[in-house]
Amino acid sequence: PNHPAMAVAEKICRTTRQDTLLAYTAAMRDRPERLALLAALELPVLIIAGAQDTIVPLAALQKQAETLKNGHIEVLE
Repeated sequence: PNHPAMAVAEKICRTTRQDTLLAYTAAMRDRPERLALLAALELPVLIIAGAQDTIVPLAALQKQAETLKNGHIEVLE
């Protein structure tokens, strides 16, 4: 991954309890669609996706990234 924010995200993941990460991931998966809200954002957004993620599908995250005005997606293999 090339995005500079990836090191920060990795540090957060390594220092956060597993049950917390799993709960957060499930909440993200189960939330209502907010594509209209994403389209209105002006700030930069980094989306981190897992190519083999079975909880949050890559296609859904790619759609979100495409909706953002200033979005970037990093896909972890």
